[in-house]
Amino acid sequence: MRSRQRAAGSSRQRAAGSSRTLELQSEKQQLEECHCIVPLAASSPSIFHAYFQSWKQTNQSIKNFVNKYKIIKKVVKKVQIAMPKVTAQGKTATCEVGANLRQVLLQNGIDLYNGQAKLINCRGIGSCGTCAVELEGEVSPANWKDKGRRSLPPHNPAKNRRLACQTKVLGDVRITKFDGFWGQGDQPLWTPEG
Repeated sequence: MRSRQRAAGSSRQRAAGSSRTLELQSEKQQLEECHCIVPLAASSPSIFHAYFQSWKQTNQSIKNFVNKYKIIKKVVKKVQIAMPKVTAQGKTATCEVGANLRQVLLQNGIDLYNGQAKLINCRGIGSCGTCAVELEGEVSPANWKDKGRRSLPPHNPAKNRRLACQTKVLGDVRITKFDGFWGQGDQPLWTPEG
């Protein structure tokens, strides 16, 4: 009698295990079908909305889209998208990859400008040079505006400085700001730690 119960129990376990395997295989197949829109859903709602609009224009069924969206929501909850960390003046902020460094710093209450440069600066067009900072981390290569402005006095192109307004954040970044109206000095005003 007990051997029959054991046999019945083990066959139920096998059946439950095989149905779970089928369920996982089905979910995996569904994820593979919509893997291209998972980053869109995770990175930016506006990009995801644009994707949805293009989906509607191709006359795909809304029900099909909603089903895939439900799967995407599950995946996004499980997968944590790594966003770059910007550390400056004792504060750490996160941003999207490709975000403008000047905007990230100002949005997070970090004093990017020295003295009167808070009032008198080019507002991010790369002509004044007052947002010069020293960077450690992964950022975009210096563009011609950055190189051009830092090649003029009082800046020194030999120093490891960049214009925050002309720099895009690509990975974790640590920032140091130096003294002088343009941030061209040798004494740090603040470091990543504060």
